[in-house]
Amino acid sequence: MQNGAESKLNIGKRGLPLRGILYSLLFIGLALSVLLIIETFITNAGYSSMREENDRFIECENCVNELQAASDYLTAEVRSFAMTDGDVKHVDNYFYELHTLRRREKAVARLREICDDEDVIANLDDALKYSDELYETEIYIMRLMFEARGSGLNRYPEVEEVELLEKHTKITAARMIEDAKNMCFDKQYQMQKDKISASTNLCMSALLAETRANDAQNSAELIRLMRTQRTLIFLLIGVILLAGILTTTLIISPVNKGAASVNRQEFIPVKGSREMRTLAQRYNKMFEDNRIKHEQLSYEATHDALTGLCNRAVFENECASETSFGKAVLTLDVDRFKVINDTYGHDVGDAVLKKVAALLKSNFRANDRICRIGGDEFVVIMDDVAPDAAEFLSGKFSEISGKLAAAEEGIPSTSVSAGLAFGKEGVSGETLYKNADKALYEVKNSKRGEFRVFAE
Repeated sequence: MQNGAESKLNIGKRGLPLRGILYSLLFIGLALSVLLIIETFITNAGYSSMREENDRFIECENCVNELQAASDYLTAEVRSFAMTDGDVKHVDNYFYELHTLRRREKAVARLREICDDEDVIANLDDALKYSDELYETEIYIMRLMFEARGSGLNRYPEVEEVELLEKHTKITAARMIEDAKNMCFDKQYQMQKDKISASTNLCMSALLAETRANDAQNSAELIRLMRTQRTLIFLLIGVILLAGILTTTLIISPVNKGAASVNRQEFIPVKGSREMRTLAQRYNKMFEDNRIKHEQLSYEATHDALTGLCNRAVFENECASETSFGKAVLTLDVDRFKVINDTYGHDVGDAVLKKVAALLKSNFRANDRICRIGGDEFVVIMDDVAPDAAEFLSGKFSEISGKLAAAEEGIPSTSVSAGLAFGKEGVSGETLYKNADKALYEVKNSKRGEFRVFAE
């Protein structure tokens, strides 16, 4: 029993069961996710189908309502023509609707395009047929009104072609108008209108029945899909929770303990699974290497490799200061440095730069930041320096220039030009450097090897 327990413990330390379980859970989770995505697309398709069905119903309903509205509009214009004792604008409106707008015919044609239910189409066809029959009555009413008015009939050939009944050829104009008005509201006319309404109502009933049947089918399918989605979601949550528990117990807890050791800047205990043990060993080696290299890297990040002075990064950080009050900046440039490189070679040029750097170090304070910011460009940034120190700094420059003028073995005589600027309130570190640089360029443009203080 003890050997079996030790065997299981060793396997756990190697991490083999953990990796297998996590891979299995990952595969199951991916499979569930894929199924859930597929079900989601199917559900979306179901919703889209239901929405399309509802949109189709609305459009079909609009077609039915459009036919009814057009028929009612024709009736209203005929009645208005009769009630206004022959205002022909209503006849114009009537024929504009009948021949130009043609809403009734367009509604039926559109319904045929979007609906394949024969009952719905047949009922709307009946409504159009009854509306056409009503048209015969309405044209006859117009014929009576024009006959009574005695003019305007020739403008409307369709009306002019209508023959009056014999009983209407023997009555007065006033009686014709009265008969026309009565025909607009009599029982026969209303029966024709009722037939149109009944057909449109039957059409709507058929539409509703078809839509409800489709909705019921789509709803049942959506309910099934949503149940499947819920099941997949619960399974996926279970897989995620199980993976989380295993990860927390077998990975995160050892990692947290290792992180605590890292925060204390200690070696990580070599414990846990094989992966964790390997990670700890590699970290411990890196920790030891980094400890050795840290000082070297820190130094290299802020110092120039050739001269050992501060590098441009330190200089730019100083320039980022918002105020320069109490500071002074001295910029120096080796005169004709390119000529030295071209004449003596880059090794001699490097020796000259090192000599300049050594003289700057020996002539300025330990807390002054001496930077090499370019090939032969140097900057000295000083704190707690007032403008009255200009003469003292000029003396320092003269001392450095004297030593540079003396040739040494392997190092020719050379000189430097310098510009000095003092900071004040409201002047940034960057502006302070630019002022010193302006003073330097004034020297370079006039007579090299001199020292000049920036003046506003």
